[in-house]
Amino acid sequence: MLSLFRKGGVAQVLLGGVVFTIILVFVLEFQRGGGSAAGSLQTECAVEVYDYCVSAKEYNAAYGLVSVPGIEPKDAKRLKLQQRVLDGLIERELLLKVADQYGLTTSDDALDENLLRGHAHVSLPAADAAQVGYYLLLCRHDPSGRGCEPGGPSLVRKLRVEGPDDQFDSKLYERELRFRANRGPKEFKEMQRREVTAARMRDLVRSRVQVSDEEAFAIFSRERSRATVRYVDLNRDWFGKFAADVSDASVAAFAATHAADVDAALKQEQSRFKENCPLVSEIRVDFLPGATDADKTLSRERIDAALDRLNKKESFSSVAREAGDGPSSLLGGRVGCLDESYGPGAEELLKAVSTLKPGEKSGVVETEAGYRVVQLNALLAKADVARVAREIVTARLAIEASAKTLLASFAKEALAQAQAGHALSDVIAQLSRQYAHVPEKAETSPALDAANRPKVEISAPFAISDTPVANALPSEAVAQKVFELKKLDELLANLVQTSDGLALVQLKERDPATRAQFDKDKSLLMTGLRGVRAQEALTSYVAELRKKAQKEIRISPAYLPKADSKEPNPEG
Repeated sequence: MLSLFRKGGVAQVLLGGVVFTIILVFVLEFQRGGGSAAGSLQTECAVEVYDYCVSAKEYNAAYGLVSVPGIEPKDAKRLKLQQRVLDGLIERELLLKVADQYGLTTSDDALDENLLRGHAHVSLPAADAAQVGYYLLLCRHDPSGRGCEPGGPSLVRKLRVEGPDDQFDSKLYERELRFRANRGPKEFKEMQRREVTAARMRDLVRSRVQVSDEEAFAIFSRERSRATVRYVDLNRDWFGKFAADVSDASVAAFAATHAADVDAALKQEQSRFKENCPLVSEIRVDFLPGATDADKTLSRERIDAALDRLNKKESFSSVAREAGDGPSSLLGGRVGCLDESYGPGAEELLKAVSTLKPGEKSGVVETEAGYRVVQLNALLAKADVARVAREIVTARLAIEASAKTLLASFAKEALAQAQAGHALSDVIAQLSRQYAHVPEKAETSPALDAANRPKVEISAPFAISDTPVANALPSEAVAQKVFELKKLDELLANLVQTSDGLALVQLKERDPATRAQFDKDKSLLMTGLRGVRAQEALTSYVAELRKKAQKEIRISPAYLPKADSKEPNPEG
């Protein structure tokens, strides 16, 4: 149809006839009193900006155009649609105030072209207009009517205006206005004049944004450059299980110097220790969340191997420490009192323990969290409650403190040796044996075979916005620090804090973005970046307008969303 508008002769006559039809509808609407008998909805202001009153009827029309027919109240509330329509109308009026100063307006011809295509402009807050508009299917539609024009920033609701012959149908157009906006053609055209003029102002603000080649290449280089690192994840639990001194003498020495810490922890955990509770130890092999049958088979093999070691008369505590998972493994399997506070698996373990005599162990018990072998140590006597509670709490704190100290010492030594030029893999292997007390002649040991042992790993190539060390704390900004390194094999000067310990990170490879790569996609990249910068500029511009006009904006309390309000609007 647009191609028809561009032709002369008969096509121009036909176009004139269509426009005449729209004008005739406007006249009839005026004769029916559409502008003079609007009632209270017409005169009530939902919001006032300077001297302009956005009537309740206009607000409801804007809401009807912005929202998708049939939208669920919960979705409208989640999108804060009521507030966003208000904010969009306020920004529209602020932009129109500036447009008036520039003498910018919209001609009837431009409006008619939009209306003939069924394009109804709407306003949403600039800060999130693109995201919300996309969700609500607001965009300039391509000639087919089935998709959005690429790169079109305007928020447009497509109205049904063409009949079966693909020609403009004035009756269909009028019905669509009533359905969507409850407005007559004359009112709607004037409303659209404001919307289209505001849209032109937005385009004007965006058009003034320029992006230099240097800025674009710097951003491209930042996002497209890649690096690879060697890193060593030093797990706190590994040091607690294989390096910490767990002797009675070491625990006693800790208790003597950390009495206040023990008392504080005991105060939090004392209630777990009760007369006649079963004191148990466990060997646990946990399932990972979403474990497959194959994963469970491997876990079963691990627990069976641990049970076999017990049957060969190895001590329960050493097997639990070397083969077990979880906090109890640090204490040689000691759980303390077993009750419902244990968490998933408590019911199954309590049932298994109920058949045991002190000193006996169960077979393999399957729980939703993994496999367990549990040993009943004793039923806690009343006279022993305070002593046993203090023993277990003190031992745990002592081991945790020892593990923390040893981990920090290991990390500093490894960093110093690697910075001195020694191969990171050799340094880690040598220190792991030393800290776990593994003889040089021993080819293997539980400490060196543990899944969480210190070892050098190679990251996948990553960008500056990625996370090469998965468990690094977000505040560490590892990738950013890596890209600041000057040469290959250089290490981060500071150790990286992780969720379960520390990590050493060493630059292995760097693959910087090139100018040739940039030039290949330059046009697309510049367009995208210019669009982002333009939207940022518009957002800042309207925010500044609103800040300056605070005293000129008055919102009716009836139109402010309530905490328990249900969309769509006060009149709907």
